[in-house]
Amino acid sequence: MLVNFDEHGRIVDLYYPYVGMENQTSGIPVRVALWDGKNVFFDEAWKAEVSYEDGTNLVEVRWTLDNVGLEISSYNFVDVSEPIMYSILKVLSKNGTQGKFKLFFVHDLNIYSNPFGDTAFLDPSTWSMVHYKSKRYVGIKLMSIDMNPMEFSATKGNPLDDVKDGYLDGSSISHGDVKSAVGVELNLGSKSFVKAYYVIGASRNLEDLRKVMGGVNPATIESNFVSAFQYWRSWLSKGSWTSDHESWLYNVSLITVKNHMDVNGSIIASSDFSFVNLYGDSYQYFWPRDGAIAAHALDIAGYGELAMRHFNFVKDISTPEGYLYHKYNPNRTLASSWHPWLYNGKRILPIQEDETALEVWAIGSHFKRYKDLDELTEIYRRFVKPAIQFMMRFTEDGLPKPSFDLWEERYGVHIYTVSAVFGGLMMGAELARGMGDESLAEDAKDVANTMKEQALARLSDGKRFLRRLDETLSRLSKIEILS
Repeated sequence: MLVNFDEHGRIVDLYYPYVGMENQTSGIPVRVALWDGKNVFFDEAWKAEVSYEDGTNLVEVRWTLDNVGLEISSYNFVDVSEPIMYSILKVLSKNGTQGKFKLFFVHDLNIYSNPFGDTAFLDPSTWSMVHYKSKRYVGIKLMSIDMNPMEFSATKGNPLDDVKDGYLDGSSISHGDVKSAVGVELNLGSKSFVKAYYVIGASRNLEDLRKVMGGVNPATIESNFVSAFQYWRSWLSKGSWTSDHESWLYNVSLITVKNHMDVNGSIIASSDFSFVNLYGDSYQYFWPRDGAIAAHALDIAGYGELAMRHFNFVKDISTPEGYLYHKYNPNRTLASSWHPWLYNGKRILPIQEDETALEVWAIGSHFKRYKDLDELTEIYRRFVKPAIQFMMRFTEDGLPKPSFDLWEERYGVHIYTVSAVFGGLMMGAELARGMGDESLAEDAKDVANTMKEQALARLSDGKRFLRRLDETLSRLSKIEILS
């Protein structure tokens, strides 16, 4: 499970069961509202600050409601081992404000990332609101420290209208393009605070969801908060920096990579779903180039076990010929692409060869650092060796054959691709030698050295490198150079 928050501190993306695939909200934010007994106040009018709690993988949201005299802080975290997210909400009286308030959460979930055929119902077994379709179940629960009963509503209408009077209508089921709301009463004393607890869990069937949601209560949530905080403090303890700012930046960078990595080893480019509404597609895909660089960064940072998880993902998606396609979905299937299979009337491979090369380079670099041959044996057999053989075979006049460039715009022979293939062959040769493949290692190095000679001769004007040759391996009439 991956949860994203927007600038208002609201849940905006909820990915399950893959990081970056099946956004169960379709980018529609979970709305938050507060009722003071007379008026309702919606989240967009609140002042919001969103940050990582102490540089760990817990999100702190601080809302200020000046016109009500309240401050609401929420501490949000996903369970370390289960697909469940907890929010601990602390409602603080700032100016002597007191009385009975109600807190509401309003959901417009789209199970499987589409709104058709959903059902929302109140499950009396766990007293949670459940949205489901086929093999996707999402449970929602809201509690107060006083254990006041959760109010609820399931509807095809607009639940935001329902909360305006401070009372939900109690409709217990609806189907189609459904929405839901949950609310709880909070008894706030003057210059005091009161706590509420909001939970979202997910599963593939109702029985398992009930197991996830059934044991949820304020005491377990508080305990899980402490455990999650300590876990992430421990997980991030490998780095050592001279300033708090450097430490924070480093930790948040690690968290960003980790949060975009699925348990199966996929590393997506971005989980920001807002691109879908702009372009009809997104960056929720695994590009082998990006994944190789991210995995290498994890290796350098000391998280070699995560890099290995990624390399095992790569071995499962590689073609029998040894190359990798443009990009993939987190569930190991081919993703959308704009690379043609037929170009200028000629059949081509719709690939960027540097992506294959960089994964080999990253795996070879991992071997050089960790020397874990046993862990790499199957990865070598199924991906690295075929990829080395492909890169050696996919050449013409000593240079790689044309493919698309790293910016996915041009077709030809690119200096970046040549450099990546050279690096892939050289680092792949080191792993091949470690595996006892002496002949392949020598052949790979010979091809790499020839490639270097050809690049210096044909992709340089003697002072600077040329960006590329066209698909006929000719220099362009308009010289493209790199300083």
